Amino acid sequence: MQAWHATPAARVEQVYERIRRERFAGLGLQRAGLRVQAVDFHCWQGNWLGALVTPWCLSLLLLPGPRGRWVMPAGNARLPLRFPAGIIGFLGNQEPGLGPYLSAALLAGMQAFERQQQAVRAARDALMALHAAPAAAVSHRGLSGLHG
Repeated sequence: MQAWHATPAARVEQVYERIRRERFAGLGLQRAGLRVQAVDFHCWQGNWLGALVTPWCLSLLLLPGPRGRWVMPAGNARLPLRFPAGIIGFLGNQEPGLGPYLSAALLAGMQAFERQQQAVRAARDALMALHAAPAAAVSHRGLSGLHG
């Protein structure tokens, strides 16, 4: 499996721009005003994790890094990956020019966004939420002594 030693963001954008032109042109699935953009790719457990904004979807992408290890899931099976926010199931993909990678769709259909800036903000918010631990439950045990 090809390992990316530097951020693959530019290559992700090139490959997905080609996909946009070749596979999505004329299908009516693209939101006008949006473009392909790789967002905030960073090292996570030795791999490259980031978000991808396209005119048709918002996804998380995970590409192999120099120290990362994962097994490409077969067919439509999902590879469950644990993040502080919980477990996310990723599908295996492979594209010429990009090689093998994992993706998890966050939003199909981008009609909620009027501008690129809004979609990029949603992508950044999703990445931040992914790395945030779930809110701790508030314990009321200590309050019972106040009445007593």
